[in-house]
Amino acid sequence: MRLLTKKEYKARGMFLLQFRAAPVHSSVLLLNTLLTALLPSFSMLLTAAFINTALQIVEKQAELSAVFWPLAGIVASIVYQRLSGTVVEIVNVSLENRNRRIIKAELVDLRASMEYRHVENQDDQDLINRVNMADTKIYQMFSSLMGIGNIIVQIAGILVILLVHVWWAVVFLIVFCVPLFYIGIKAGRENYEADREMTKLDRRANYISDVLKNRDSIEERYIFGYTDQLNEKFHQFYETARLFRKKVEKRNFIKMKGGSLMISLCTLIMGAVLIYPTANGQLSIGLFVSLIPSLANLVQMVSWNLNYNLLLITSSREFLRDLTKFMKLSDVPGVLSVPASPPVTFESLEFINVGFRYPGTDKYILKDMSFRMERGRHYALVGINGAGKTTITKLITGLYDDFEGEILINGKSIRQYTQAELKSFCSVVYQDFARYYISVFDNIALGDVVGLQAGSTPDSPVRERVHNAVELLDLDDVIDKLPDKYNTMLGKVHEDGLDLSGGEWQRIALARAVVSPASLLILDEPTAALDPISECNVYREFEKICGTDRTTIFISHRLGSTKLANEILVVDDGRIAERGTHDELMAQDGLYADMYRSQADWYVQDRMEVGCR
Repeated sequence: MRLLTKKEYKARGMFLLQFRAAPVHSSVLLLNTLLTALLPSFSMLLTAAFINTALQIVEKQAELSAVFWPLAGIVASIVYQRLSGTVVEIVNVSLENRNRRIIKAELVDLRASMEYRHVENQDDQDLINRVNMADTKIYQMFSSLMGIGNIIVQIAGILVILLVHVWWAVVFLIVFCVPLFYIGIKAGRENYEADREMTKLDRRANYISDVLKNRDSIEERYIFGYTDQLNEKFHQFYETARLFRKKVEKRNFIKMKGGSLMISLCTLIMGAVLIYPTANGQLSIGLFVSLIPSLANLVQMVSWNLNYNLLLITSSREFLRDLTKFMKLSDVPGVLSVPASPPVTFESLEFINVGFRYPGTDKYILKDMSFRMERGRHYALVGINGAGKTTITKLITGLYDDFEGEILINGKSIRQYTQAELKSFCSVVYQDFARYYISVFDNIALGDVVGLQAGSTPDSPVRERVHNAVELLDLDDVIDKLPDKYNTMLGKVHEDGLDLSGGEWQRIALARAVVSPASLLILDEPTAALDPISECNVYREFEKICGTDRTTIFISHRLGSTKLANEILVVDDGRIAERGTHDELMAQDGLYADMYRSQADWYVQDRMEVGCR
């Protein structure tokens, strides 16, 4: 059962949420909070008793043994404080780890379950980034609420002792404490508002930081020499955010420090005033001596500890508003499910007057888009950038379902298929494919998650398909040169990890698509890092392995490769402008013919003819 649900989150709910996530750890911390809150009053009374008893012993009014019990109590309280600190630190670390395992994992699942439109929406991304540390924020609020409770109990204990002996001192102290509560609440709200305003600047600064540090852009950084310019831009974003936060924190510091001085003055006055009731016998000497440092401690708690915890709670309350908004973001039922087994067999795909606009925009990317594709054939989508080719693949894979018109798979509306069925229906390789820093075998076998979950023994079907895919895409030599062959870890994040060239990574991604049991393969310019002839060879090999059982859709700007397709669809301004074989479209002398001839000078025509026939 999920801990994070779609509801309005408040402080009380978050406190209980922490108990649900880690009941034993939370109970231990709560018990310790109560004991440590009562300890100052208990210690103050013990100290007073010890001093008074010691004075009586000096005056021969008590036996020496009378001082044993107060002294034993003081020692016991000191021992508990020392030991409990270590235990609490261990419990806190364990609780934070448990939060990461449970709450962080749920947060990742929730992000993965969201509608794809939230991924491409900047405001939603800023919101997601702000709640990304929910596990830490929940613990922070839990800890702050316990800190507030601890301070309140401590203050109450001291106030009760004062109330019994000098009641007017209580009224005097409360009058000075109330303004600090207001200062703490206002400071917390201002701090979180500052964080909220700075989220966009932080995101931009982090992006530039990644560009400056990542290995993927090192060649361009070296060649174009733009490091200084990006450093300047990063410094601009970083400094703007830092100075704004510094301004807010400085203002809050001045407010809290001013309140602290007020309480300190109050304590000095109270210490001077309490001399009179002590001289009159209303207060014992021992109680007076123990009360003064307790009041000084009270000053520290009210002026700093209390305000700090109030600041955190107020900040967390603002976070709870964001968490409530985050939980209201729409999700897709079943999106985390593995592909259905057996997979949906592709028979036909049909777009009927499909129109689509990206959320929050008025421009139609697709308008009255209509076409039909049949099983066992190979199709090519071509067109200029922004024509809508990749958008078509997003609709086929179910990333967006708020389109106009109809999309039919095997004559059935795409909206009637479950996420598991859609995942089993097609496999996609995008130009910006993922590079998984795991073993070579797992990198490829991920194309068949169901088969991988069933096991990868030497005679398992998934292992055989992985070897076939490697052979198909000429990865044999690459893997044979790796130290641990298929078990070699890829990526520099591992101590012994190795990196591959761009073209080798692309072949890994293509092998992943080949391993997939899906009957529809979509290749959205995944061969951009390959030379034209290698690209043609890859598509030719795909044509062989697919045969009549699989259907392929490939998108490429290199029109020489499109000759391999049974049918070419030319996308222009969100519609199918032309369709047919290469020869038929060249005969029409239309948009495709113009595009093809414009590329003829890129490479030797005869060589392309050899590579693509």
